[in-house]
Amino acid sequence: MEGDYTDKHHITQIFGIPDSADIDFFDANLEHDLPVFIDPFLIKNSPNSTEATLFERFGDYFRYAYDVSTSLETFRMPPKQFAKLLAFKEPKNINMGYTETSNAGHGTNLTKKLISFFMESAARKYVRDTKYFPDHMYNPVSLQAFTDGIGYDGISDISANLIMDYLISYTLEQAKKWNIPLKKDIHLDTDGFDFETHRWKGGGYYELPENPLRRGEALILVPRRLLRGFEELNENTVSQVFDILRADSELSWKFADLLEKTVKEVSVDEIRQIFLQEGTVHYRYLQNLESERSQPYDFDKDFLGLLADKDYSDYFDDHKFGDVNSCATLKTQVEEYLDEVRLEFEVRDGWKDAWKKTPKGTPTPQTEPVIGRKIRGMGYAYFRHLNEVTFIPEAGTGNGLSDFYVVYKDCKVIIELKLLSNSSPKGEPPLFAYLQGISRQLPNYVQSSRAKHAYYVTGQHWDGVAHGKATNHTPRITEIEALRLPMQTDLRAKVASFDTLTYQNIKMMPHASASKL
Repeated sequence: MEGDYTDKHHITQIFGIPDSADIDFFDANLEHDLPVFIDPFLIKNSPNSTEATLFERFGDYFRYAYDVSTSLETFRMPPKQFAKLLAFKEPKNINMGYTETSNAGHGTNLTKKLISFFMESAARKYVRDTKYFPDHMYNPVSLQAFTDGIGYDGISDISANLIMDYLISYTLEQAKKWNIPLKKDIHLDTDGFDFETHRWKGGGYYELPENPLRRGEALILVPRRLLRGFEELNENTVSQVFDILRADSELSWKFADLLEKTVKEVSVDEIRQIFLQEGTVHYRYLQNLESERSQPYDFDKDFLGLLADKDYSDYFDDHKFGDVNSCATLKTQVEEYLDEVRLEFEVRDGWKDAWKKTPKGTPTPQTEPVIGRKIRGMGYAYFRHLNEVTFIPEAGTGNGLSDFYVVYKDCKVIIELKLLSNSSPKGEPPLFAYLQGISRQLPNYVQSSRAKHAYYVTGQHWDGVAHGKATNHTPRITEIEALRLPMQTDLRAKVASFDTLTYQNIKMMPHASASKL
């Protein structure tokens, strides 16, 4: 498929599928991955009967891996062959998970963690004996409790690899329905596991859609009903186990000493020991998770802003832009963009996306990544109108990732976002995160990238008036403002090209709509 796709990033935009279309697949961003993951619970409970049967593959695969691990102990299988069995490749063609930068080498690390689980963990017995799993069906979500470092992305990668043949056929079905062109002999690095020979198929050449933003790379579509957003998955395992123990008088008595501790005082290893001692707790834990995670992510409401890039794509089509022909004019356009961001939150209804409700209905601030996605979507939409200007989210500086990076020729501008509510201690000696951002993070990024200008932007949820009158973060603005000039002077001394450090605060509190003012 020929054409210029630089203004559009999502599947529907690129292949001309109208916004009104009732699509079944995840409308992925084909330029950068989004934090969306395949959830085994959603496979198990899929309304599609074919997908629901795929859940059995987890048990088939991991039981075989368990049996092979016992052979390894008797030297009947070389360790390298066992490692190949546990080699889950990162399924880059589904365009989800963490960014490429943060996920580098992820497949190798996942293999090492799985080897460690099968060779060292007492919990591996649960792979074969599934009486402590709901419906006696093995669920790889259990690995998160029994391993160090296998998180949602790892479970999603395992899931994608084991159902890849289904996803290939699903992609062809959807491509035919929506007239998405196919390309012959396009290569897939991973195309599934052969459950007859118990080997990975090793990849192959297929007739599939091509990702036009990454030429030569196949595009694999995934049903929306199997997916969950990352921030939906941040359950507190210790807290949930405490609730299970307290609800049972015998367990409360048995683990009374543990229950006297606060949740923060309990280690993950202590939870593992509880699961091993009392398999029923492991069962109830997974049962509770299955109940809580019964519904897929709602892409229509999109409360995590995962599709913000798409929602804002035409936002600035009627905006009058100035020319960018120097570092000074780039700075002017960056400030106009930040002013639009401020207007979106402070004057329009953007503040609503900066809040979420707890299960009890209490308003609470969204996380920095969620708010950052909205600002990123506006950034893509704004800077695409400026010739020779590049807008880069999560830009690598050689010393970490800055939130936003705007470039015109050799002129570089860095934008760092923090919430005033973010007061977690960071660094050594510890600093509140909202102070650490301007005093350590941003200066490091400036020095690494040799930026000309830097903007430190904070989002304010609490002002002593809206949503919790007892909380007022306005004094934190004064703390940050006191640091701006000293940090600017220091950066000018260290970076010859550096000029200005600007601080801006954006109010994200509720306000009446313009029609009611």
